[in-house]
Amino acid sequence: MIIHTVQLSRSRGLDVPVVDVTVKSASGEARFVAPTWDMVMGYKRGIISEEEYTLLYEDILECNERRILDFFSTYDKVALACYCRPAAFCHRVLLAEWLVKKSGASYIGELSVC
Repeated sequence: MIIHTVQLSRSRGLDVPVVDVTVKSASGEARFVAPTWDMVMGYKRGIISEEEYTLLYEDILECNERRILDFFSTYDKVALACYCRPAAFCHRVLLAEWLVKKSGASYIGELSVC
């Protein structure tokens, strides 16, 4: 599997399937890779550090590992999308890196859309 990341607002019209991985709008099986509202708001308010957020998020992924790997195994190529700005600390990159580690996928990086 080839993985890209992209900001949701830049994801229209891409030639790769886009999976919304946000707590706000993810649906179906993608809900199992979304962070919690407490994590998102804690990070935004400066209560949770990047390191704490990463550990909490990895716990979510590990608890749902089989379900997540089964879901993403249906894709040859996918773009993980959320609302964060490109180059900002973001769970879509954490998810991409986790999928590389767990499934042998290739993370190509953030899609640059003009």
